[in-house]
Amino acid sequence: MPRRALRRPLEFFATFLCAGCVEAATPFDAGALEDVGAAPEAGPGVGCPSFAPGVTTGRVADPSLDEISGLVASRDQAGVLWVHEDSGGGPFLTALGLDGATRGRAVLEGAPSLDWEDLALEPVDGGADRLWLGDIGDNAARDGRGTPRTSVDLLRVEEPVATAGSTAAPSVVAFERLTLRYPDRPHDAEALAFDPETSDLYVFAKEDSGPSNVYVARAPHAFGAEVVLEQVATIDTGSSVTAADLLGDELLVRTYRGVLLFARSAGEAWSTALSRPGRILPRATEPQGESIGFLPDGSAYVTVSEGAGVPLWRFDRRCP
Repeated sequence: MPRRALRRPLEFFATFLCAGCVEAATPFDAGALEDVGAAPEAGPGVGCPSFAPGVTTGRVADPSLDEISGLVASRDQAGVLWVHEDSGGGPFLTALGLDGATRGRAVLEGAPSLDWEDLALEPVDGGADRLWLGDIGDNAARDGRGTPRTSVDLLRVEEPVATAGSTAAPSVVAFERLTLRYPDRPHDAEALAFDPETSDLYVFAKEDSGPSNVYVARAPHAFGAEVVLEQVATIDTGSSVTAADLLGDELLVRTYRGVLLFARSAGEAWSTALSRPGRILPRATEPQGESIGFLPDGSAYVTVSEGAGVPLWRFDRRCP
């Protein structure tokens, strides 16, 4: 969402009411999604799909990080979360600890940064992992004001090394650019996921009401060219999709109203798995939640909201 953009009336009202209760983490109200068919049952092939209510692990220490929109956990650097700001934040990546302290920064010099909205991790065996940044926000495509984007960009970088604190100059990282065009019309989007099994990239359209389309950019990826996305699914989450993360055969989808877990069985395509209702997971009461990410071993997921000094929330997997 663009910086300082007005929220829809109901979302603003909910934020106002909860301004003093941000520390309370409670399971998402299943009744809120009964009309769209979200069920508590897990899909096939999921092991231990239950998670405990959230606990805070720290607060974002840097006051300038007040519109975090993308988050992904590092596999190679223990306890490091990579985040970025919403539109207007510039082409910067910030490494945070789970305690909220800044552990380093990186800059993609010359990179497009019209409206960065989400992060995804590409695991690399025998080398440094890669990060995908989704410059996929397009408010004009949703609200009719301004000119919608004819294309959007995904940027891929080798994961930086988070060795410096908040006062050090950011490291400079090179990037590759993948330009995408929707097959139907421009869409606003805030959620991106990478599938390590196929190297495909999934983009989730953000809609104010009604179902959200899910699009895929198939591998191998043609950097430097314009790629037409393929629509593979439509999901009805009951609220605007703001973030996603994929680990193994599990996919987290975050909205303004909750968190859903989708799962696929062995050999199943995500287009099929997404045709089933997602499992409702716990969430924290946050002012404007636009980020989510699994920890690398799948033992928990983490969320953080927009806003200065906001807490980081951890939701641990709860097995019998």
